[in-house]
Amino acid sequence: MLPIANVAIVALGGAMGSLLRYIVGQVGCISAEKGLGTFIVNVSGCFLIGVLYVLLSRWEFSQQWRLFLMIGLLGGFTTFSSYVLDAVTMAQSGEIVRSIGYVLLTNVLGLSAALLGLWVTSYIIKILG
Repeated sequence: MLPIANVAIVALGGAMGSLLRYIVGQVGCISAEKGLGTFIVNVSGCFLIGVLYVLLSRWEFSQQWRLFLMIGLLGGFTTFSSYVLDAVTMAQSGEIVRSIGYVLLTNVLGLSAALLGLWVTSYIIKILG
C-alpha cells in the first residue's frame, strides 16, 4: 500500500511541473513555433534531472524531497527526463547494450504505438461515421 503522504507529495509536485510545462508553452516566441515548447521542456528537464540526481545523491535529502522533485515536479514537467536518466544510468553502470536497446525500443515502439493509435482511432471514427 502506498503511503498517502507520498502520494500527496508526488501529486503536488506533478501539478506544479505540469503548470510549469504549460507556462513554458505559452511564452509568445515559443508558442508561435510548433514543437519548440516541447523541445525546450524536454531538454531543460533532462538538464534539471541530471542536476537533481547528483545533488540528491551527494547530500542527505529525504525520500520525500526526491519524490517531490524528481518524480513529481520533473515528472509533471516532462517524463522524457526520467527516460533519459534511466538510459544514462544504465550506460554508466556498464549496461551499454541494455541502454542502447532501451533507447531504440522506446523510440521505435513509442512512435509505432502513436501511429497505431492514430490509425485505429481514425478508422473507428470513420466506421462510426
